[in-house]
Amino acid sequence: MNFIFSEPNFSQRGKVILSVEVDKKHSFCISLDYQCFYNTRLQYVSKEILDLLVIATAIYAVDRFIPQKLDNATPIIQIVLPLLMKKNHESFSTKLSDLLFWLTNFHWEFNFTSSKKIKKELLLQGNLSFLQEPTTVMLWSGGLDALAALYTSFTQKSNQSFTLVGTGGNSASLKYQKELFEELPLNLRKNCTFLQIPINILKKPKSLSENKLTRSRGAVFMLVGSACSLMMNTLELNICENGIGAMNLPYSSSSLSLDNSRSIHPYTLYLVQNFISAHIEKEFKIYNPFLFWTKSKMCESLIEDNQLELIYRSVSCDSPHRKQGGRQCGYCTSCLLRRLSIESCGIKDRTEYLVKKNKESIREDIKIPIKAMLAQAFIIKKIIDAHDVDELRWEHLSNNFYDLQGVLNFLLINSSATKKVLIKNFVNIYGRHSMELIQISSKSFLEILDSSEIEQIRLYALTL
Repeated sequence: MNFIFSEPNFSQRGKVILSVEVDKKHSFCISLDYQCFYNTRLQYVSKEILDLLVIATAIYAVDRFIPQKLDNATPIIQIVLPLLMKKNHESFSTKLSDLLFWLTNFHWEFNFTSSKKIKKELLLQGNLSFLQEPTTVMLWSGGLDALAALYTSFTQKSNQSFTLVGTGGNSASLKYQKELFEELPLNLRKNCTFLQIPINILKKPKSLSENKLTRSRGAVFMLVGSACSLMMNTLELNICENGIGAMNLPYSSSSLSLDNSRSIHPYTLYLVQNFISAHIEKEFKIYNPFLFWTKSKMCESLIEDNQLELIYRSVSCDSPHRKQGGRQCGYCTSCLLRRLSIESCGIKDRTEYLVKKNKESIREDIKIPIKAMLAQAFIIKKIIDAHDVDELRWEHLSNNFYDLQGVLNFLLINSSATKKVLIKNFVNIYGRHSMELIQISSKSFLEILDSSEIEQIRLYALTL
């Protein structure tokens, strides 16, 4: 497929609009609204920052209209995109292509052209020297991980300043981001700046079908977040996700329909920061401080301070619903991980889930996520119980789940932790997660699976 983008149209109200032609047959427009930049105390917008926003917008547009399956074994997506910066783009276009291939398994080929000059009044070059305390820039999805990470960070250092970045093209998700921010305790909210940057498809083409599995969404979110970090005069971005969700181990071959997204995978963060560093010609860092935390551990500070209503206001669902009776399904892997984390802390989860409202009509496909998660948990528990030494546990874990060895090798090169410490961290997080899931499933997920079905999964795992 071929996507040819027009010159970016920057408005004085803080919006960029791109027109795009697809295969010389279809056309549409897409906008990204960064008006919030002009409302901050820094007011620093450079060509590098605007180019990041243009790239994020283009990736969102392309991924939105790529068919989930193309005829080619490894499809090639060709993109022509004008940028403001006049320099050799080849050094970072390769890094961007590598990132998107890792996320989508499609080849993305970029032809960056030089855009026309931008009006000087659209570039704000404010004085940055007055910023006394550097801010911590964090992505703000409106989900439980983002909430728990923010609250935990605040309890550890209450005078810390935070910049929360929300973005996306779903109006419901944008609404949840804003509502959750507004529900934050006042003593925390006054330490936060909330930047929300909506993306909108304009003049949506009826002749193009939309791809609901937008696998590059993590990259888009991080590119926008990185632009905000640069605007706030910092070279760091925090992506806060529990380790189980971040590493997102593939499930069994019978569960291939599940979304094994790499959005927040450690290697994804590395690829994005490499691209940003090449773009700005400075070292840029993207961190996940909670890589070896379970979701339940992340929630402990919230629960200790009795912030239960705040937890219930967060949205974790892979596909948030608008039906009466709950805006979260309760049975996707994200909802199940959410329910597990809350119940594991000894709290009854009072979030409204659709699956609890329709207990009598549980289809077999609804059972697939919990079956896959439980099978994985029973396999991990079997390995943990069979050995007393972490090194042996790790050997068998990594043999069963090959992706873990890749993560370990990557962290050995790109972190200061020793192999022994990393192995201990892996064993601890997966051991705790599997134990919690098995215990909670027999009490809290019975509207999806009954006890006999859970026992069948356990017996099946023992044979593997």
